[in-house]
Formats: sequence, structure tokens, C-alpha cells
Amino acid sequence: MFLPIDMRLEQLTFTRFLAALSIVFFHYGQSLYPFDQASFQFLISQANICVSYFFVLSGFVMLIAYHSQNKLNAVSYYLNRFARIYPVYVIGLIAIWFQEQHLNSAACTLTHFTLMQSYFPEWVLKFNLPTWSVSVEIFFYALFPLLFNQVYNKRHLWKAAGIGILVFWIISQIIFHYLLGLQVNNGKILNLEEFVFYSPLLHLNEFLLGNAAAMIFIRYNQTQSRNYSLLLGVIIVLMVLALKYNRVFNFHNGLLGVLFVPFILALSMNKGRLNEWLSKPVLVYLGDISYSLYIYQYPVFYYFMDFKTGWSSLDFLIKFAILIIVSSLSYSYVETPLRKRIKAWGKS
Repeated sequence: MFLPIDMRLEQLTFTRFLAALSIVFFHYGQSLYPFDQASFQFLISQANICVSYFFVLSGFVMLIAYHSQNKLNAVSYYLNRFARIYPVYVIGLIAIWFQEQHLNSAACTLTHFTLMQSYFPEWVLKFNLPTWSVSVEIFFYALFPLLFNQVYNKRHLWKAAGIGILVFWIISQIIFHYLLGLQVNNGKILNLEEFVFYSPLLHLNEFLLGNAAAMIFIRYNQTQSRNYSLLLGVIIVLMVLALKYNRVFNFHNGLLGVLFVPFILALSMNKGRLNEWLSKPVLVYLGDISYSLYIYQYPVFYYFMDFKTGWSSLDFLIKFAILIIVSSLSYSYVETPLRKRIKAWGKS
């Protein structure tokens, strides 16, 4: 979900930080002013949709990163993904595992260390809660070489692939909302809610939607790039309106992809001043540390849960500052060097 890409679209990088920040607020900031007010609460209370944005963005940058290759070397690809994801993931897991190991079985522990927790609804939210999405992302990684070597490296199949992805997305939304309806109409069914919200199969449509967006970008970037700043503003307003007034649908598993895709495409092909601002080094850096920020949010807020100054907003800001520092140190001294060493080891 947080990927280095060969074709650097720096303007997208900072959006990862904004999405990660929104999820931190979703977990720990809903009681803070002004988000505790009725006129704003709808935003942070639904900020978990940013995980959906991550999945769509992941599919987008993944295909862009490899689209120029004739064939994807699966071994090299998997090693690169392992180097990017696992070191920080396992540090975050160990940090909280020492505090919660007495609550969980050996099998539950094994599923988390092997990134398989999203396949077991009863265990998916144990230990480091936000990492369920990394487990889902690993499922996407496993499929991507097959998709690329059989479909995406053949440009003449892109139109059919795009249509197939759209159909799959529609079917996924129907199944998702049908299963949610079972919970409402028949009462809570054991582990069904966890399966519906965290199953890799029900999130696959988001990653594929990102792949489809990448095909559009690769095909039209050279001819359709222009100033889309106004369009971006309109899309953001539509997102806010959808979150505020929707009373029928659930956006958790990709339904808001109908706005995420045009947002990503417009921002990627935008030639306005907005992109110059979003590409400033400090903002790109915040985007680069967003994976560490996402992984370490639960351990940091867990260890500092008893820290209180008397002002909840100040408590949150201090804990968030600590999270930024931890994430920055991790990015510089853990994530980046270990990624380089693992990749070098794979080439030796």
C-alpha cells in the first residue's frame, strides 16, 4: 500500500500521509474538538475509508512501477515487497505482542507473524489492530505477478481487463452489501462482520480498480495532462457530500472508488501549481514515513495511554508528535537501510 515506484508521482506521496493521518484521527481523535461536533463528526467517524484509498492507490502505483517490463520476475518482485513491508511490520507487531501475548493463542500469534490474520475473522483485530490491511495487501502482492504476466503486459487486453475489473467491482459491492444486510436482518452472525470488513477477497476490487486507473493513466497521460486543480476541488467536495448525506451504502470496501479513481487520475495528470506545492520535499518526506506512521500508531498510543495533561487535545498532539518522531527514526534507520540490505542480499 505504501510503495516506491519507478515513475515517481510525488504529488501522490503526500496524500498517503493525509490518509494515514485521517486513520490516526479515526482511532484516537474522534473525541477532540472540532471533530466531536455534529457538523464535523461525520468526517472522522468515517475516516477508515482511507484504507480503501490506500488499496486503490496501491493498485495504481504498482502497475505504473512495472508497466514497462515485458515479464515480471516473481522472485525478485516478492523479495522487494518483503523488504518494503515486513521489517517495520514485525517491529510494530513485536512492540505490542509483548504486552498482549498472554491474551492470545500460539496459532493466533503465528497468523500475525505470517501476515495471515485477515483470513481468520476471530483473530484479525488482535495485536497491532491496523495491520489487518497489510495482511490484505499481501494477498494483492501474491496475485499481481500472475495478473501482470497474463494480462497487464499485453496492451491489447487492457480494454477487456478494464471492463472485467468494472464488472468485478460491481459484483463485489453487491455481495458486500448483501452480507451486511444479513447482519442487520438476522442479528449478528458469528464472525460474519469481521469477514465482511476485513476479508482480502472483498477488498480485491479496490486494488484492481487501482490497476484499471493505472491503465488509463499510462494510455492518456501524454495527451490529457493539464490543469485539473478545479476538478480536484469538485471531487473533494463530492467526497465530503457523500460522507455527510449517505444513509444507504457502506463505503468501507471500495464503493467510494468511483471518486478515488478520478481523484488519483486528476492529481497524477495535473499540471497546476497544486502539484508543485504537493511535491515540496517536506511533504514528500511525510508521505514517505506514512507507512511507519500507520504501523506504529497503535503501539505508540498504547504505551502512552496513561499520559494525561488534563487537556485531551494536547494529549493527542503530544502523542502524535511522538508518533511522527518514531516514524521518522524508523524510516531513516530501520525501513530504508533494511530494505536496501535485503534487496542487495537478493541480488548477490
